[in-house]
Amino acid sequence: MGNRCSNIKNKNKLKNKSSKEKPLHAKANSSRRGSVSSLKRDPKNFTDGEESLSYPLQDFDWKTDQVTLRHFLYRFIWQGNFLSPVEEKLKVDGKVLDIGCGSGVWAREIATEFPLTTVTGLDFADSVQTNDTPLPNLIFTKGNILENLPIENDTFDFVHARFLGTTFNKKEWREIIIPELVRVTKPGGYLEIMEIDADLSNQGTAAQYLVAAVQAYLRNKGISPILTPHIKSFLQSSHLINLKKIEECIPIGNWGDKAGEVALMDWQQTFEKYQDQVIPFLEVDAQGYKDLVTEFKTEVDVFQTYAKSVRVYGMKPLPFLQPEKEH
Repeated sequence: MGNRCSNIKNKNKLKNKSSKEKPLHAKANSSRRGSVSSLKRDPKNFTDGEESLSYPLQDFDWKTDQVTLRHFLYRFIWQGNFLSPVEEKLKVDGKVLDIGCGSGVWAREIATEFPLTTVTGLDFADSVQTNDTPLPNLIFTKGNILENLPIENDTFDFVHARFLGTTFNKKEWREIIIPELVRVTKPGGYLEIMEIDADLSNQGTAAQYLVAAVQAYLRNKGISPILTPHIKSFLQSSHLINLKKIEECIPIGNWGDKAGEVALMDWQQTFEKYQDQVIPFLEVDAQGYKDLVTEFKTEVDVFQTYAKSVRVYGMKPLPFLQPEKEH
């Protein structure tokens, strides 16, 4: 399967309103502007016939926490919690690991949908969930993937990770994280990673300021703001096979109906979360930063701004399918 963000035509010519001179640390690349033709389907149809969808999108308000927003938004966009061909196994007696589980919302849904499968949610944060869950097949534990997981080799039928792109640098992903996730995956099992980049397409003026500042902050920490183009090669280097990479696009703003409204909430919370860290790169004060976020909320409908989400998955080879080592 290839890029599935390619079927919609741009009905409105985008207006370029960006004419201001940018601060030195906030200069953005205006070539980031793309065409809404990159979207898989007309955003106005994201909610048309929603009653027939397996995973409809509920209503949220601006006070909803970001973890909850993101879970339900991306479950809606992808119409599911995973793409790997593991459903039949999970119906019987599977074992699942959710890395960076956070509040545990994804793990809980999988444990509820597949009661015969054991689901383990693992996170290194102090806020990792406790095991006072009514679901007998759900376990939460704490661990640091950079220091080796407290898990035996070949344990899980399905290993899942998402929203960790701005947590680790590319060297850690390639040399530690992916090999460790493959280690705990059973031969014949699947590893799936879903990520978004700290980037937007069809950026207006405010978006260019904000995105450039966030990217500068991440690079200053040694973290690449653009991870998704590298994930498949990371999995290839760990010898996974049957690799698939699929892309979905998410409209941001009212032009994308309900999905766009929720995505706008998500990105607003992202910019608010980074405020203290990125203000020095923008050379503005707190009020100036808030004004940029406010402008961003209105310009996304003019420029039809959108984000991209990527899922990559692959299978750990069975012993007789292992690549031959060079002598």
